[in-house]
Amino acid sequence: MINIQRTTPAPPSLASESFTGVKEVLIKMQFNKCYLCERKDPDTSQIEHFIPTNNGGEELQYVWENLFLACDHCNSIKNNVSDKKKPTLSLLVCTDFSTIITDAIHFYCEGKPREKVVITPVLDEPCQNVLDTVFLLNSIFNYHSESLAFDAKVLTDEVIKEMKKLLDLLHDYEFGSYTPVNKEGVLMKITQELSVESPFTAFKIWYIKRNFEGSEFMDLLPRFVKS
Repeated sequence: MINIQRTTPAPPSLASESFTGVKEVLIKMQFNKCYLCERKDPDTSQIEHFIPTNNGGEELQYVWENLFLACDHCNSIKNNVSDKKKPTLSLLVCTDFSTIITDAIHFYCEGKPREKVVITPVLDEPCQNVLDTVFLLNSIFNYHSESLAFDAKVLTDEVIKEMKKLLDLLHDYEFGSYTPVNKEGVLMKITQELSVESPFTAFKIWYIKRNFEGSEFMDLLPRFVKS
């Protein structure tokens, strides 16, 4: 989960209480990633209401600021968590740059086989929005109920594979780049892997933060400007 810029203006169909064309705008806005897990090109995705429209929230049904693109797995987990475990679930809004998500939340995955994704707050005493977001994200990647555990494992495996790709490029840069041209080419690939368009960017950002502080790789990280 990373910060993303909300496209403006809102799709015109929302004014007439229609979702025509809205999903296409969300796909472009979110680089065809689920806003929660950051899976790229999900097999199935849907328009998700950040604040649920049931229980009195019907007026938010066609409000642009309340709409995001979510994969089916994340949407199911979010509904399950908010309905059964945390009815007062209060999440960070990824389009609100007053909190930079990758400054507030630590995303941990080293690209090892059978590794568990670990997501924790950065601060010792985080605000409730951070705590609830951490809880939901950990549920998304490590859900234990039989019906959703398989999908959580598949998602975690995708993160591990993506992290392995980044690690391979970092190894190539350090040990396999024998000419300046080759080194520059590998660096460009690393830049692409660290971009906001890449899947699971938050995990990649934190891998660089943990292991390469002060290096040239820090200069490649996306810049999220706090508002």
